[in-house]
Amino acid sequence: MPSHSAGQSLAYFEKWKNIIQERSPELQVKRELREQKKMAQWSAGGSWLPRLDWQLSSNRTNANLFTGAIGSTTEYRQSVLALSFPIYRRSTDLNLRLASTEFDMAQDDYEGALFEIDWKLRQWVGQWLIAEYKSAALLKSLEAAKRTAHETRIRFERGSRSQLDVLRTQAQMTSLESQSLSAKNEARIALDNLLQATGLTLADLEEAQFPWKSATEAQLETLLSQLTNVSNQKMERQEVVQRFLEKGRVKKNIERTFVSSQLKAKLVFAKEWPELTLKASHQRLAGDWDELGTSPESRNVGLTLTIPLFNFGSGYSGYRESSALESVARIQSDQNLRAGLLKVEQLFDQIQVLKKITQAQELRRNQSIELERLTAKSYELGKSTVQDLLSAQNETLNAKVDVAKSRLELVIAERQLEWNFVF
Repeated sequence: MPSHSAGQSLAYFEKWKNIIQERSPELQVKRELREQKKMAQWSAGGSWLPRLDWQLSSNRTNANLFTGAIGSTTEYRQSVLALSFPIYRRSTDLNLRLASTEFDMAQDDYEGALFEIDWKLRQWVGQWLIAEYKSAALLKSLEAAKRTAHETRIRFERGSRSQLDVLRTQAQMTSLESQSLSAKNEARIALDNLLQATGLTLADLEEAQFPWKSATEAQLETLLSQLTNVSNQKMERQEVVQRFLEKGRVKKNIERTFVSSQLKAKLVFAKEWPELTLKASHQRLAGDWDELGTSPESRNVGLTLTIPLFNFGSGYSGYRESSALESVARIQSDQNLRAGLLKVEQLFDQIQVLKKITQAQELRRNQSIELERLTAKSYELGKSTVQDLLSAQNETLNAKVDVAKSRLELVIAERQLEWNFVF
């Protein structure tokens, strides 16, 4: 199978990112929510526009209608063309501002999800590749174990190895076979998780010429190394805090959530505010429907100021409820801001720890590979036991997998931190 350069290998990654933007169930939901908030903004804005209604009614009047007394009854038909234009209505103003804020939040949420694709896809693909890498490494170890078992059997027949050595090599093969089956199952589950979360298909993997069916341990190690390319950018803790407070994505979301909560709280008391409306009407009255077109008409226009005066105490309770909700929003906003800052600081600290862990794991891997090589030579010379060789092989396998895992965790943490500062 041909080898892949860094550019060629990451070409599949960029292609998959583009596919996920269209197919990801999470992004599809966020797009629809953004569209819904956009339409809600238009609906709220429409409340400020003039409203024209046509009213048709059939009426009966009698001064003694509900008294039972005898009186003259008058019947008439009425046609009213009514125009209403709200000059100021507190609830309409707040609803428009709330709809605008929630649309901005939905837009930010969608854009943030687009940026999240990078590290989430790295996480899903990385977990899958690690499982495939572990499976390939186990197959390689199993082949080595079979050779060791065969050599041990020959040496046992020649009298240079004991029956215990033969049993140990057989037990090692059995253990590796079991681990290999488990690793293959883990790889299958990781692949299913990748496809389900992203909307990708097996055809997409094949179309991108991704070597997922027959990749060797070395090829998978190269793919993992390219996928988990760690950034060399250095940031101090104080710089991270400053960037979060100045233009952090989480801070921006918290501020908009606070504005949204405040507007919702103010809406509770909005009906107690005065309203100013411009109203105009065109009216016709007639004795029957067919006479409406020729009946006398009347027109009127005027400004209407409505001032709520008394509503049995609900105004006061509404004011107290609104004030309480605003206080809750303020407290929650401060708490969320502290929690967001703490999370960013913890993420920064985690990155520093992961860098040291990764360096240590890489050193351990290199030492394990060299130790396995020396142990294999020593075993051939009869200076090391089969148990020494098997232990060295197991240590090398575990060290390689641990390096891949720590590098994946590090690169994801770096991109999660970067997500907080990108708009």
